[in-house]
Amino acid sequence: DSFPSTAPFDFSAATYFIPLTGLLGMAIAGVFAGKISDKIGRKPVVLFCLAGSMFGGALKWFLRHGFWPFCIANLVNGLLLVLCPLRWHIHPTCSRPNEKNPRTLPPLLGCTLWDRALEAYLQS
Repeated sequence: DSFPSTAPFDFSAATYFIPLTGLLGMAIAGVFAGKISDKIGRKPVVLFCLAGSMFGGALKWFLRHGFWPFCIANLVNGLLLVLCPLRWHIHPTCSRPNEKNPRTLPPLLGCTLWDRALEAYLQS
């Protein structure tokens, strides 16, 4: 699939602008991710991130025929993907704070892999 128009960008600039929108979303959300997880708890934030990024991947697939709608969906998806590094950083404390729990890593890893696999499938 290709976009009918990438105006005001030419093809080369558009290929850089699309990943930029996702990274911009991650940068914006990165400012708030730690504070949000400290305020409402890590586990709810991680679960919201998982569900939201799967929804964002599907949204990008549905909006794949228009350049600007796809870029906006990519920005929104980037806002949720900032919490993916947060998942890896906090995985030992997802169940109980201040206690290392290695059994939380496999479910988080499984969710992350399914999340990425579903997004890749929907985008192909």
